[in-house]
Amino acid sequence: MSFFALQAVLTFLWFLSFVNKLYKKSLSTFIIINVIFAAVIAVRINEALAHFILIIGMIFIYHRAAFKRENERLFTWRH
Repeated sequence: MSFFALQAVLTFLWFLSFVNKLYKKSLSTFIIINVIFAAVIAVRINEALAHFILIIGMIFIYHRAAFKRENERLFTWRH
């Protein structure tokens, strides 16, 4: 793995934690930012790395959405 690919992966992991803190309520904003970030990586570095970033981002989005649904179910059950 080249230095630029490693730098892109580390930047993406930092990016995930930053966006998770910033956009906790809006998953659609995170999806748009994730796709734009992957497109930039595809143009600048490597298409395979961009696909990897998209897959990781979508898994992250799926887990966030499932967590939100579970919380909504718990809160509606209590009230």
